[in-house]
Amino acid sequence: MSVLAVVAPLLSLLAVAVPLLLVVGAVGRGLPRDASDEVDRAARRRVRTASRVSVGVAVVATVVVLALGDDLPLAVGPLGIGVLAVVAATLLERSWPRPAGTVRTAAVRPRPAAPRFLQRVWVGSAASLAVLCLGGMLLSAPDGRSLEVHWAGGAAGHSPFPGWRYSLPALVALAVLVLATRWGLRTVEGRPALDPAHEQVDADARVTSTARLLRAAAVSTLVTVAAFAYVAGSALAQMAQTLRMNQAPVALAPPFDWRQDLGFALFGVMTAAVVLALVTLGAGPTRAPAPAAAADPVLR
Repeated sequence: MSVLAVVAPLLSLLAVAVPLLLVVGAVGRGLPRDASDEVDRAARRRVRTASRVSVGVAVVATVVVLALGDDLPLAVGPLGIGVLAVVAATLLERSWPRPAGTVRTAAVRPRPAAPRFLQRVWVGSAASLAVLCLGGMLLSAPDGRSLEVHWAGGAAGHSPFPGWRYSLPALVALAVLVLATRWGLRTVEGRPALDPAHEQVDADARVTSTARLLRAAAVSTLVTVAAFAYVAGSALAQMAQTLRMNQAPVALAPPFDWRQDLGFALFGVMTAAVVLALVTLGAGPTRAPAPAAAADPVLR
């Protein structure tokens, strides 16, 4: 048995265990740990159960994607894992008990806002991935998986490259993830509220649930951004070197070689996406602001 055969599974386990520990550390943050009564404890159990199930689904899906080993499942796998995690968490959100009998309602009060950091990371990562996919489709060869440069009497190519073969499925998966995340956020917003005596617990539970959904969506998108940026940057940088080594008439000299400059810029995007994904994994929500005083209840 080779050393690689022993080390590779250990590295894979570490790659899954570290993010998992960061997620578990963020689970339930924002909810009071000194639950005073059964309602508080039940709310905390539901939030933690939804988070654990979401993480468990993501881990199982990751193992399946890695076992497939094909290039296309690896390209869109992180987004698919994000969709499964978001859907699993949303289905558990819908299991909160519904009020029965006479319901006492009051004036409409706005729900607590989603964590701004996670919301901005999610929107920024989705926009970045869309730009990468569109750029890859514009620069790729007709086969949709390589980068080619032709000139009179010669040609050069490099593969893989995130052309339409990878970028188009990724855009579809991103659209599904956006829809699933919006469904999850609306489910949390429309979830029945706890009784007036537990308004703070209800607000904290909503913020924590929202953070869970945004975290899963943002991290899966950032991982895809990092992968696409690395593959595209490597192809562009190597293409620039190949053209210069072959003294191709279309070769450009640094620092005016746009292929090499764009490749190095994409390496920077990859690094930023990896760092931001790790920060997002460990980012937990803060406690929601104390609810404002309600109007007089009305019997309906």
